[in-house]
Amino acid sequence: ISRLEAALGAVAEGDLTPSVTPETRPLGLTSADEIGALARSVDGIIAQTGRAIAAFQHTVRTLDGVIGDTRAVVEQARAGQLAARAEASRYTGGYRVLLDGVNGTLDAVRAPMTEAQAVLV
Repeated sequence: ISRLEAALGAVAEGDLTPSVTPETRPLGLTSADEIGALARSVDGIIAQTGRAIAAFQHTVRTLDGVIGDTRAVVEQARAGQLAARAEASRYTGGYRVLLDGVNGTLDAVRAPMTEAQAVLV
């Protein structure tokens, strides 16, 4: 849990390199006494932590994809290829909104340039 917390803090600061893997194995005690009940509670916490780590890993992959797609479009725009667009449909929620915004910005830049080019030709 402490490694997950540290990794989440790093991601919040823009560092996508931390890796977290579940390492704690369930206790697996099946006794019907208090020790068994406590072990089942601990196993539940271990399982929940594993799901949180999986969600963290998915989030990092998604952020890495959004950054990569944005970087590719920006590099193409810098090279004068203003028709390039990010594939926003690969994402949902705020990630899609962000890439739609990048694409919209390129549309807004490209339109007057296309008009100017038509006038000059």
